[in-house]
Amino acid sequence: MHLIDTSTLTIHEFNEVNIPAYAILSHTWGEEENSFQNFEKPSSRTLTGYIKITKCCEIARSDGWQYVWVDTCCIDKTSSAELSEAINSMYRWYKEAQVCYVYMVDLTGMGAHDFMASRWFKRGWTLQELLAPDIVIFYDSNWEEVGTKSSLKKFVSRATRIAREHLAHPTLASVAAKMSWAASRKTTRAEDIAYCLMGLFDVNMPLLYGEGQKAFQRLQEMILQKTCDESIFAWKDPMVFWTGPFAQSPDAFAESGDISPRSFSRLYRRPTVMTNMGLEIEIHELPDSSRQHRDEDQILLLNCRRASVDEPLMIRLEHRSEDSYVRSEATTLETWSSLNVGIGEARPFSSRRIYIEMLYPPKDPHFAIQPEYLLLKLAPSQHGFSLISMAEDVFGLSFPFESQPRQDLGGWTIPYNLDMMTSKTCTLFFFFRHSGGESFKLRLDMGKNIRFPTIQMKVPRKSPSSDDIKTTAIIFKATRRMRDGADRLKRTLQAGTLVSCSVRKKLLNGDIFYVVEINISPRSNEPLPPLPPPPPPTPIFNGLIKDLPIRPSTRVQENQTALS
Repeated sequence: MHLIDTSTLTIHEFNEVNIPAYAILSHTWGEEENSFQNFEKPSSRTLTGYIKITKCCEIARSDGWQYVWVDTCCIDKTSSAELSEAINSMYRWYKEAQVCYVYMVDLTGMGAHDFMASRWFKRGWTLQELLAPDIVIFYDSNWEEVGTKSSLKKFVSRATRIAREHLAHPTLASVAAKMSWAASRKTTRAEDIAYCLMGLFDVNMPLLYGEGQKAFQRLQEMILQKTCDESIFAWKDPMVFWTGPFAQSPDAFAESGDISPRSFSRLYRRPTVMTNMGLEIEIHELPDSSRQHRDEDQILLLNCRRASVDEPLMIRLEHRSEDSYVRSEATTLETWSSLNVGIGEARPFSSRRIYIEMLYPPKDPHFAIQPEYLLLKLAPSQHGFSLISMAEDVFGLSFPFESQPRQDLGGWTIPYNLDMMTSKTCTLFFFFRHSGGESFKLRLDMGKNIRFPTIQMKVPRKSPSSDDIKTTAIIFKATRRMRDGADRLKRTLQAGTLVSCSVRKKLLNGDIFYVVEINISPRSNEPLPPLPPPPPPTPIFNGLIKDLPIRPSTRVQENQTALS
């Protein structure tokens, strides 16, 4: 450990066994900071960072401390080993300091609002620098003392969303609460938002700069090895729908500050472990629930609660294959009461082990609002078939888009606008019928969670109607999705008519198009009798679709022409 002598302004190195008493500085970095290599050079004395260090040493010397630690110049950052040791030890170094001086360079006024608005409260590294030391003294831009963590705890609590009791005893807070303190805080490097929290959770891990957001995933895995606190799963992210068990950043815990562990007697769970198949965890299956079969979606009840409601929180899991699941509807965090079943009324739960796959949704938040369109390209009108109805996946608890049919362009392409959120998946059902009785149904899966859009076709025994939508959905659900990248499907209908369908995902002028092309060939050489122009198809989307037509934009028409 390197320390600065407050009298001579020289750097000294000490072993862990003989470290003297020292003060420590907390600050936000500026443009002219000293480094370990240039601190003692005469040329560095004109830098603003050097002036800041000398002022800190002056105050520490007046308080009787011979040594001071400053992160800018007491770490040799050219040595990866020393940098890793320093970051893994930093929380302990701040905790063992006799006093921590906080320099707020942007604090010029003495009002409470000015204090709480300081940039110091918005940086990632300063969180541990606030919580670890017992004594914290705040200074304004002129190095005038403002107060201490104890005397200003009312305002510090408001600025940080940390409960007053946790300012003095942060170890008493839940995992979710600690994560919520880091929400909205910023770091220069993406990995540092994880590294700056290691000490707060008392974990150590190697530094891998370049791994990006995966550092925060690793942090949560390390935390899970040291605690049974299931509030680590109690988060929600408005930017993702399908994801793995862990949050992408502390921002997902922004509304989890009031969550605490709670051991519910009926929810005993054996330890969870990380495997090459994902997170292995025990779930409690609800009795008499149609969605709690082995090959269907599940609910994970958590042994944690909000301060205002004494009932378990829960997250939803979507079945992928065998015993593998992913977290679905990650935009919400629900409680037991959303099931409309009293926890005392439910029969005893059965339990089994499952795996939650590790998924990494797209990083770019702008991808969430990227325009997407569905183009349904039908064969010429003489084929005699018409689209009689559409339906969403009736099993979906939150449908990922609002859409409605646009004006028919060219008589053979029906475009639909899809306002889909990041990482959501859209499942649509189409029902086609001929006047002679032939019919077929299509299922289309598309979205940002599917690398290749897929399509399935069913030939029912009778003509479909809007009444059998749910039955059709169940049939498709039982068959599961086709393999990724399915190219073209061909089916022969009741009277021998051949139906060929394909789907392509294309990018044009910044917009994503799902182009579904349907070709119909009668068995005989005689064309099927034409039908009069059908009325616009009636979408069935649980009230999400309005009846007013939307005129396609000029860009959509241009894109459609290019795609055709």
